Amino acid sequence: MQTTLEVFEKMLNQHKGDYLVNENPTIADLQLFFELLDLTMVGISFEKHVAIQAWHDKMANVPEVQQVQKVHLDAVAPFAQLFKQ
Repeated sequence: MQTTLEVFEKMLNQHKGDYLVNENPTIADLQLFFELLDLTMVGISFEKHVAIQAWHDKMANVPEVQQVQKVHLDAVAPFAQLFKQ
């Protein structure tokens, strides 16, 4: 997992836009955002990956992402509890 995060961090540092493809979020950003969101629920942190954290924070502030995030978190909450036990 750390290798994957390191590759993603490097990619974000090389890319000039705010998001994965350009200056606007795309389906690729949305998909990766929710994959990473699931990782945070099992205790994986991005604190060592500044570019990932900044990108993640930008995505978390997109109003449409916030709407989907609420539905997503409600749906996966029972599964997240399994990892906290």
